[in-house]
Amino acid sequence: MRKITIVLISLLCGFVLNQNAQPVLDGTKSGPQIEFLGMVSQGEGTAGWYADGTGPELAGIGHMVPGPGFTNIYYYGASHDYITNNPNHSAFHFMAGMTGFPEFGQALNNSGYVISQVRVKFGLNSVKDDIEGEDWFTIDNFHYANFYDCYFTIELNGEPMFSGFFNYSNTFVDTTGSNFIFRSSYSPLLNISSNSSAGVQAVAQAFLNDLAGREIKITFENTPGSAFSGNGRTGAYYNIINGVLEVGNPEIPWKGMVADHEGFAGWDADGTGPEELGNGHGNNYYYGASLDYDDIDPDSTACLGHFITGSTGFINTLLQLEYRGFEIGDLRLKMGLTSLGPDIQGKDWNQTAFSSWSNSYNTVGTIELSGEPILYLLMDTNTTSFSQSVGHFWSNAKSSAVYDISQNASLMRNLSPNPLSGI
Repeated sequence: MRKITIVLISLLCGFVLNQNAQPVLDGTKSGPQIEFLGMVSQGEGTAGWYADGTGPELAGIGHMVPGPGFTNIYYYGASHDYITNNPNHSAFHFMAGMTGFPEFGQALNNSGYVISQVRVKFGLNSVKDDIEGEDWFTIDNFHYANFYDCYFTIELNGEPMFSGFFNYSNTFVDTTGSNFIFRSSYSPLLNISSNSSAGVQAVAQAFLNDLAGREIKITFENTPGSAFSGNGRTGAYYNIINGVLEVGNPEIPWKGMVADHEGFAGWDADGTGPEELGNGHGNNYYYGASLDYDDIDPDSTACLGHFITGSTGFINTLLQLEYRGFEIGDLRLKMGLTSLGPDIQGKDWNQTAFSSWSNSYNTVGTIELSGEPILYLLMDTNTTSFSQSVGHFWSNAKSSAVYDISQNASLMRNLSPNPLSGI
């Protein structure tokens, strides 16, 4: 179960979602990057295929891609080596010209390796249930399909360094003419180099040092390679070009302005109202919640804040919204009652002449889509800080598991007829 962290600050980003028949994309951040390449002629690239059930996979034929000249999408996917069982084959290798990996580059050089010896392999993945509107989408001229449960490994000179897991990846194509483009979700890396040589272990640790706790995602284009068949499979190999590994974390920015009936309120209570007696320390109020709490702001749209454009790593969320006629701003946050708890100096709060911090506890959060609750989370501790050098308050919450509470929400909304999707 993915955990998320809520950051209570207003963020503004300039990414524009799907205007003028542009593809639905998540935002990108400049940062550490590594380019990669995988050519079928060199035993690399991806493989896609149908299965008739007589081989190792269950029978599977993907949906028809709704566009002129297209047929059914392949149900299964993996890297070249999965089909050939050749340990020297892979999906792709890293290329020179990376940015933002100083320790990794130095460790490669110190151990006598070159970057092209780093290779990545994909395990079996598929379109799973393959349901329109859940697993694949056609929006304007663009067709999107999710492939799920992709385990991968990263090797150096044939020795293991890392394993990882993309819970889904998305491929899309302009049905009027373009290559398929592959975008993965984010994945942390697990160091599996303990039985590899000392040099490989040193390089693996250097790579993790450069990641500094962040995750990776990959993007690339596929071009046709060659067909294959046998073992119950009918499919093709594809070249990987314009590949980029990026570093970061899945994030969605949001903001909440009081003028828009958004934001949060703080107060002390004398015990005669719905809350027990509570007086905060200094200028800090003991209780807090978003403006919708107990009709502090009676406006029907009152909340903590709404999501805005500029997300990273939420491709499927953006597609689900766009397909159903929603906008990212239709996702809104609400925060239930929270308090300073014991409110003990040195344990729950502290301050100096130039800075201060204060904890609030047991914050219930709800995410609504167009006013309907869909997700629930509980943040154990939220720390609000102030520094004169920064000049404003900022707040960080502990990570929380996210629970689906959408069972009573609407199924669809604003689905307009689309000649390519067959709706």
